[in-house]
Amino acid sequence: MKTLISFWKPSIWLVLVCFVCLLPDNHLPKPPFLFFPHFDKVVHFGMYFILALLLVKPFSSLSKFKYLLAFLVSAVSGGLIELLQSAVTSGRSTSINDFYANLAGSFAGILFYIFYARNKKISHYL
Repeated sequence: MKTLISFWKPSIWLVLVCFVCLLPDNHLPKPPFLFFPHFDKVVHFGMYFILALLLVKPFSSLSKFKYLLAFLVSAVSGGLIELLQSAVTSGRSTSINDFYANLAGSFAGILFYIFYARNKKISHYL
């Protein structure tokens, strides 16, 4: 039970990611200052960077493959949400480039944890 409780942060983050990604197109904010090419790819990268980062610590109590598990859960979540976008939302579609941004963010989150956050005080907050 304690192990499941340790997943509260990534679970809340994943719910927020699902909510934002599954909003209909006409409900998404379009501030004028965010209009630069491929801004949405930066957002996808950031969402999955954070998700992968938040998943490492809870998986560390379950397996020695914590980095692989965190990456896989983050990547599969990104793929499923991309597929759901075209199935359950209006005005949204599946984008392979968004999925690539999700994968890159997941991978970068794992690398950031390994090379920076693992032995720092920041890991206590993840």
